[in-house]
Amino acid sequence: MRALRIHPVAGITATAFAAATLVPFFYVNWRGNPLSYGLGSLMLASPFAVLFAGHVFVCRTWRRNSFLVLGILPLGFAWSLAFVAMLYFQPGWYGLFTFGVGLSLLSGLYLLASLLIREPAPESHAT
Repeated sequence: MRALRIHPVAGITATAFAAATLVPFFYVNWRGNPLSYGLGSLMLASPFAVLFAGHVFVCRTWRRNSFLVLGILPLGFAWSLAFVAMLYFQPGWYGLFTFGVGLSLLSGLYLLASLLIREPAPESHAT
């Protein structure tokens, strides 16, 4: 079994996930208790969790990990539009579910696109 190693650029994605979790927690009115605030914030930040899982489990080289980090830019723009919609239009849990699942599917497709990048074959050090 291979050891689980986290790539250094995964910290950028982890920071984006933390920011995407904390900003809605403090600014959006989820109409409920703190547990619903946390669940709503995590659901809206779930696309960044998908990218972070891609860093941990899928991508092993600088090429693919850098590609995932570049994916934060369009995903961050889409997330900010969803955040503004949640803040001003207050669509409730249905809108939150729609935005969370839709953005997670987009980040999942982006993760699958990262698999198209070729990685060099591992070198054998057997003597």
